[in-house]
Amino acid sequence: MRTSTRRSKPVVMAAILAGALLTGCGSTDATASDDEVSASPTDAGEPTPDTASPSAEDTDEEPDPDATGDAPAPDDDAEGWRYEESGTGARAERLASVESSSPAGEGEGPRSAVLTFRQHERDGAALYLDLPSGAVDCATGCRVSVVVDDSPPTEVEASREESDERRLSLDDAEALYSRVLGAGTVGFEVPVEGTGEVEVAFDVTGLDPEHFPGWS
Repeated sequence: MRTSTRRSKPVVMAAILAGALLTGCGSTDATASDDEVSASPTDAGEPTPDTASPSAEDTDEEPDPDATGDAPAPDDDAEGWRYEESGTGARAERLASVESSSPAGEGEGPRSAVLTFRQHERDGAALYLDLPSGAVDCATGCRVSVVVDDSPPTEVEASREESDERRLSLDDAEALYSRVLGAGTVGFEVPVEGTGEVEVAFDVTGLDPEHFPGWS
């Protein structure tokens, strides 16, 4: 009986050690399983594309045919009279100009003549008619026919500018200004070298009566 009792102790110890080893192995496997279950698919898989990266594909959006951008503001001086003021003292100058309502020359393409009223502090009142091309046939002076609206034509003394063969200077600028105020159209018959009389018409609606103080 004593011999049997001594031999049982090693067996018991061996069983205890085996159980401890089995318990430790089970804990390790459980931890690994938990890690595998909780891992995100993207941790071990392919990286998610960065849409902010230049290499990411651009998504082309079709333009909205009904969408309209901000339209440019209309140019108040695109048509009608244009007004300018410059200089001071003896150099003070005021201008009011308007383009002809129909082309008055060809050149690089149909272009308009320009009618200009001018008030200069030193030189006084003046009225010019500038052609887009050609030369005014009035080097030594001439008389130009003028028609305001439906009134009968009248003749005005005129001359060609020495420094610009396309510019016709008309006399009685203030008197013509008074006739044009409140009128709708004014037409001129301008003598042009190699062509003869050329009719040039202007829409003079809306001429500002306050732009030239003192003009009647």
